[in-house]
Amino acid sequence: MSIKVFVTWVALVTSTLISPSTQSCITQWFDHDDPNDGNGDSELLADLLAIYPEQICPNPINIEVTSVSGIPSSQIFQVFDPAIGLKCINLDQIGELCDDYKVRFTCPEKWCSTCRTPWFDQGNPNILGDSETLSSILLAYPLQVCVQPIAIEVATIGGIPVMPNGHFPIYDPTEGFVCVNGWLWWKWWCQDYKVRFTCPKSFCKPKCVTKWFDSDDPNTNGGDFELLMNLVSNYPEEICHNPIGIEAQTVSVQPQNQISQYIELHISASGFSCTYVKPGFCLDYKVRFACPDEWCSTCRTPWFDQDNPDKDGDWETLSSILLAYPLQVCVQPIAIEVTTIGGIAVTPNGHFPMYDPTQGFACVNQLLNGWLWNWWCQDYKVRFTCPKSFCKPKCVTRWFDFDDPTKGGDFELLTDLQSNYPGEICPNPIGIQAQTVSGQSVYQTGNDIKISISASGFSCTTGYVTFGFPLKRPGFCPDYKVRFTCPDEWCSKCRTPWFDRDDPGGLGDYEKLSLLLIRYPLQVCPQPIAIEVTTISGIPALPPGNIFTVYDPLQGLECVNGACEDYRVRFTCPSSFCNSTCVTKWFDSDNPNTNGSDSELLSDLLSMYPGEICTNPIGIEAQTVSGEPAYTTGDVFQVYNPATGFRCVNADQTGGGLCADYKVRFSCPDTFCSSCRTSWIDKDDPDDPGDCEILTAPPQFCNRSIAIEVVTTVSESPALLTGNLFQVFDPLLGFECVNDQQGGGVCQDYKVRYTCLCKRQAVLNFTSVLTLVLP
Repeated sequence: MSIKVFVTWVALVTSTLISPSTQSCITQWFDHDDPNDGNGDSELLADLLAIYPEQICPNPINIEVTSVSGIPSSQIFQVFDPAIGLKCINLDQIGELCDDYKVRFTCPEKWCSTCRTPWFDQGNPNILGDSETLSSILLAYPLQVCVQPIAIEVATIGGIPVMPNGHFPIYDPTEGFVCVNGWLWWKWWCQDYKVRFTCPKSFCKPKCVTKWFDSDDPNTNGGDFELLMNLVSNYPEEICHNPIGIEAQTVSVQPQNQISQYIELHISASGFSCTYVKPGFCLDYKVRFACPDEWCSTCRTPWFDQDNPDKDGDWETLSSILLAYPLQVCVQPIAIEVTTIGGIAVTPNGHFPMYDPTQGFACVNQLLNGWLWNWWCQDYKVRFTCPKSFCKPKCVTRWFDFDDPTKGGDFELLTDLQSNYPGEICPNPIGIQAQTVSGQSVYQTGNDIKISISASGFSCTTGYVTFGFPLKRPGFCPDYKVRFTCPDEWCSKCRTPWFDRDDPGGLGDYEKLSLLLIRYPLQVCPQPIAIEVTTISGIPALPPGNIFTVYDPLQGLECVNGACEDYRVRFTCPSSFCNSTCVTKWFDSDNPNTNGSDSELLSDLLSMYPGEICTNPIGIEAQTVSGEPAYTTGDVFQVYNPATGFRCVNADQTGGGLCADYKVRFSCPDTFCSSCRTSWIDKDDPDDPGDCEILTAPPQFCNRSIAIEVVTTVSESPALLTGNLFQVFDPLLGFECVNDQQGGGVCQDYKVRYTCLCKRQAVLNFTSVLTLVLP
């Protein structure tokens, strides 16, 4: 393109080069270059398009130039063309450098209309003029205009386009528009104007609305300041850093405009402020924001349409959605989106008394002359943005039923449950589900009952039925139970490996806890406090649903075939399970040929081996005396749990066979392990062939080893929860992990220590035996 040379006197605003069309918009001012940094001042369109993408049209129809200082000057421009931009060369000037210039462009209709607001006429002309500032429009028309427009159009109320001139001190998309009457005050020339803005494309894409925030108090800092910087700091991850809309309201839900000579309200991308001259005049304000789609979608629920519009309107409350779609939405959403069923976005307005992520959405039909002659509420759907923790791995607790439906209702409140079941519920659940204790849906209808569910828990309250006088119907609420989903940081405190015992053939996929305790002995606690389920490929699978007949940490998982995939499960156990799990030696006290069964019961073993077994084991493992795992024998076990022990009865076996001869061992809590414990021993590293901590001699200062503990050297995680397989794991033999047995993996580096039968214990045990023998 040839270079065009223009010589012009530059005033505050230069004259236009090309007459704009009747439909065009004006961008903000741009100042990219500095004349002191090079050969002059260059504000070329190509550079500005790269630096400010989507904020300038690629084909402007006009350019305006003014000096940054606002002081008129007479300088020569080498380039002054809307298609190219501005270029001022220092060497072309007479005895001076180029001024520092800024430019703005007039853009064609096609570009202006890519994301355009409605027309706004917020102010009326008076003796001073007409003011349509962006701040006043953001206050009067919340969330209908973006906080950082990229272009502005101005027209008279009659629709005649108005271009910038000296009577308009403000004509900028980032500030709005102001017309000032001349000094001849008795002759107003300012007309009544309207404005509309072109917004970034993100404003016209899906966007979500946050909850209300109120961080400041008007009695403290000379006003009320709800600034974005402070709010983002005080509520991390609950507000986007780049809001595209903002709304302010008094905390008492009064209109936000206070008109007084003592007060000034200002709202922008930086937040909201109310400043005053007369102390105490500002009310207390709250703000909320509209956020761009990329932030809303970081952790977003499906769309929900729980209600249908009727004479009362359409109600999509969070409580009703939590009841209808349990565990599919978080209990404390951080943003909400609303559309019609057809997908047309809906923003807050006076017809929506509820439009809040912490409450949901409601549209209420309006009365006309006291009659609902025409319903205007459509059928709406909502979806929520949740905290990121909701979309990370999470686990499901067991069911809790603390209250009975007496005294006017049934109340399963989180504070009560956490107090009565310490350590079994996370302090900050991210999901909740309620059911009757018989397993029925939570829904009940009727004027005399109210059901509510939230982050605080569940309540069913019995109301009143009127038969000429209030009559309370106690006991109308059924008995309910609740369970929770918890965030990953709580689930992972004491978490087992993943287990996949069954395949989804035949009846379905069965990952029952009772069978997992046999298949993976000592690797899972007998009473887990939470469960996680995913497909084999790692896709989370959450209840409810007809597909899962059992989904409970105390029972495991059962999926009835028809749509079952191959699932895996893992459990969160009480912290005591991970704090210490020492493993005893093997015990074999009975023979299946003697009494028609093989009984290795805990009570018998405690009597026969005093001091060598804990009285309250937290795990049990059974093997044949030849070392075959119990789950591979095909035998049916009458008893297999750490609290009772083990029993296999011959008469229970199919085909007339006999039980094998079994031995058992136990894992014990830390109180038992620490009674007489050696220091940690780490003699080997896990290079080929593996990590070998075999006992070649009794541990130093240890009378006799009765239990062994093994943990990783780095994180001190229990060896039994690492997923490694072990060749030797015995207090009498030591420990050995072989790399070739790890299915492609390698052994971690382990250290071991032993619990000993101390001399004092041995003397006590001998004394107790003498007491039994001697008269």
